[in-house]
Amino acid sequence: MLQSEVAPLKDTAGYYQSLQNIFMQSPVAICMLSVPQLVIDLANEKALQLWDRPAGVIGKSLVEVFPELVDQGFEDILRAVYTTGEKFVSNETPVKLRRNGVLGDAYINFVYEPIRDPNGDITSIMGIGVEVTPMVQARIKAEDSEQQFQNLISQSPAAIAILKGPGMVITIANAAILEMWGKGNDVVGKPLLSIMPEVVEQGFGALLNNVFTTGTSHHAYESKVRLKRNGVWEDVYFTFSYQAYREVSGEITGVTIVAYEVTPQALANKKITNSEGRFRNLILQSPVAMAVYRAPDSVIELANEKTLHIWGKTFEEVKGRSLFSIFPDAAGQRVIHAQVYATGLPYMANEQFVKYKRYGEERSGYFNLVYQPVKNEDGIIDHIILVAHDVTEQVLARKQVFDAEEKLRVAVEATDLGTFDADLVADKITYSLRLQEIFGFSRDARPEWKDLVARFHEEDKPKRQQAMAEAMKGGLLDYELRIVLPDSSVRWIRLRGRVLYNADKKPERILGTVLDVTEQVIHTEVLEQKVLERTHELERTNAGLQEFAYAASHDMQEPLRKIQTFSSMMEKYINDPVNAHKYLEKIQSSASRMSVLIKDVLNYSMLSKPMQQATRVDLNTLLRNIQVDFELLIQEKQARIEVGLLPVLYGIPHQLSQLFANLISNALKFSKEHPFINISSAPLTVAQLSSYPDLDNGSEYNIITVQDNGIGFEQSYADQIFTIFQRLNNDGYTGTGIGLALCRKIVDNHGGTIFATSSPGHGAIFHIILPVVR
Repeated sequence: MLQSEVAPLKDTAGYYQSLQNIFMQSPVAICMLSVPQLVIDLANEKALQLWDRPAGVIGKSLVEVFPELVDQGFEDILRAVYTTGEKFVSNETPVKLRRNGVLGDAYINFVYEPIRDPNGDITSIMGIGVEVTPMVQARIKAEDSEQQFQNLISQSPAAIAILKGPGMVITIANAAILEMWGKGNDVVGKPLLSIMPEVVEQGFGALLNNVFTTGTSHHAYESKVRLKRNGVWEDVYFTFSYQAYREVSGEITGVTIVAYEVTPQALANKKITNSEGRFRNLILQSPVAMAVYRAPDSVIELANEKTLHIWGKTFEEVKGRSLFSIFPDAAGQRVIHAQVYATGLPYMANEQFVKYKRYGEERSGYFNLVYQPVKNEDGIIDHIILVAHDVTEQVLARKQVFDAEEKLRVAVEATDLGTFDADLVADKITYSLRLQEIFGFSRDARPEWKDLVARFHEEDKPKRQQAMAEAMKGGLLDYELRIVLPDSSVRWIRLRGRVLYNADKKPERILGTVLDVTEQVIHTEVLEQKVLERTHELERTNAGLQEFAYAASHDMQEPLRKIQTFSSMMEKYINDPVNAHKYLEKIQSSASRMSVLIKDVLNYSMLSKPMQQATRVDLNTLLRNIQVDFELLIQEKQARIEVGLLPVLYGIPHQLSQLFANLISNALKFSKEHPFINISSAPLTVAQLSSYPDLDNGSEYNIITVQDNGIGFEQSYADQIFTIFQRLNNDGYTGTGIGLALCRKIVDNHGGTIFATSSPGHGAIFHIILPVVR
């Protein structure tokens, strides 16, 4: 479009060169391709950098220089632009480019624009491109991280859901928790308490709201819940945790649910818990297997239903037959029968493992057995009575309890828990060796309960008393407090327990655990402090970024507006070479200013990156090098610079160089004639340090002053001058208004502070306070 509009000016002296200079100095990659051969006629430095090609590629065809682009369809795109005359725009386009001899991936924002001659014929194609590879890769990485998080939740064997807002809206729910609820994916995006109103009636809505409003987690083990799943009401048991969902800022925005359904285990545990009472009732009420055998051939005369069930026979099948003719494999019983006949003594065995057949199927079990000889009136043994009690279930249950207790013991030892059993009636306590060690007693000592209580921190004893009072009412004991060991060191412990009541519902015992949580408490305190510091840092950074973004967009509009205005004026004087050339120069000047502005903005934004590794910097050497850089300007201005003895400190050399170079440049710029600059330094005294609450009162600082005899400024503007794009003097003084903002950013990065004092016509003094070591 530009080429068509200014075609009559091509004979104007310097026009083409000016236009080419604009292209060559553009901050984006620009190239010109002649058609139809797609020969590279022009490529600026940014384009050559993007391609990773030398200037020698100009004059060659694009296909010859970039054969890898053919298979990627770029030649077809360019020829389509040529044949159709339509511009082609593409953002974040994946491209494979050969750089340093290696074919690699890149992402480019580019435009292909057809260029026409005065007759409207397309003579070339302009390509404009910007590489956005780091930005795209960062976004892809963030998306991958989010996907990994989603996969972790969806593939977790635990039931997980995340609820957002006071309305407890389901934002994430994996398959496990949907199955647990008996719901489908359509519940996502809906409030949990509206789709499952039954949980509100059972108090779970209040629990969720408490976690959301207070941030206090709630954990429950084998908690009974009545749910309607798939249209059927069920009593189910869950072990679950409600935890506050916090954003990076620490704000609570929801609740995370992690749950396991433990209905079989809970029922089994209840069965085990009540097994002792049920076992006694079972012994009293259950029928006992009994059989009567006639000696000496063990002929079955009587067998009750329990015995017949064990045998898998009817009484008609066994009546009058020898036991061993029915069960020829019962060799062990044959020996026992013979022994009882011969000795006349009963045979008793508890939990005897027995193998037998029933309905042709091999069986086994545990039995309490009694073979009792029965004598007739002549004292001769003529019968044996068998009493067999099937205790298979009890034996297996006891083994299960033993295994469970053994696993619990191993688990307790692995978690470093101390355990205790407090008898509230007898005022006695038994405890594990680990608990004794936590309280600082030697392995040989046997402290009493009062000795343990004596080591509670005095300030925490009221907390313990309150927790004990609540436990007597509610049944659960849970608190953290400090203990003081003999060496005066202080440790944190977490005590949890359950109160057991007697038949009159009076507290009788407390069973519980004690865990040393000192490291966790310290870690939590440190983490909370780091989170607080990071939050404050982010708040400051966000405020600076908002100010930076507003100012940058505002100041960049001015040169762009001028370019647009002068372009319109040049179009008006299209047939007036003199005026057209004048406006072209103005366009070039505005473009140059925008380039400088973009460079300064880039320098400012780079200072927001994490602090590099500090090194030892001698400011005396640094100032000498800066004076060498400004040698010509100093001579031109007939300036005089005096530098006193400056300190050696730790910092980022190029940032400190930029700091003092900006201050000296400002002093030289904002002066009428014969500038004079004085730079001096002195240690910051303790009294002076107390005047700067933002500085670390435990560190050493130097205060460096840079004084000039320039035009000065009103003291009321002393803070404004350090704001980005703020310029107090525009009359004949160039600049972008970023220099002093850079100075403040550099000083902030080094943990110091900067301020200025001045008055109009009397110069300015800049005070820079920097730490010796950071």
